[in-house]
Amino acid sequence: MKHHDLNPKVTLTGVACLYLDEGKNPMTATSFGLGDPNVQGPVYEDFVDLSHLTNVEHDGFSLTYPATWFLRGSSEEEKVDGGSQSYFFQTGGKSCIATLSVIFHRGSVDHIAHQREATLSLFSGSMDIDTGRLLPRQGVSMQLEGNAQGFVCDLDNPNIAGPTYSGVYCNDAGDRLAHITVLGCIAKQHSHATTTLTEMESAFRTILESFRFL
Repeated sequence: MKHHDLNPKVTLTGVACLYLDEGKNPMTATSFGLGDPNVQGPVYEDFVDLSHLTNVEHDGFSLTYPATWFLRGSSEEEKVDGGSQSYFFQTGGKSCIATLSVIFHRGSVDHIAHQREATLSLFSGSMDIDTGRLLPRQGVSMQLEGNAQGFVCDLDNPNIAGPTYSGVYCNDAGDRLAHITVLGCIAKQHSHATTTLTEMESAFRTILESFRFL
């Protein structure tokens, strides 16, 4: 048993515990905030790891993303629309956050074609989300596999900035479709906002360009 004491001024923004080998050697990760009452601006100074991008193989596809991210797939009971499966990961805290989601469809050529058109229609204009409105960025060019299409949106919010990168992929046989979304948000008053936004742009583009069907 290990005990740790925290000063009451330290803001604890999140705790995650990972158990390996049937509960042996558990690993606990914590996220802390800024507790200095004299500091103006955001209380929290969260950190999102965007380094050490590593290629990982999943069921039907491979994707490259930071080695500290754990992209969890839905279970058999959680699958939707018959052959569709979702994967999701979220990291960060109140002032800085990143999410990665993959929706992977399997089905007939007609079913996949319908899903593809429905997905592409989502990017016909701006989109409202919980933190503001996503505005499409024009003139974006990405090197995506096959006939894939990529989209980039910028968050319209007076206090928060962040890019959203999305890719829609269909395999040559037309019986599989993948929709990938990588979203990042950071408080504009965050002390590392400019650097983090630059890192997000680079990492998110790499993630989309790395997708391959297996």
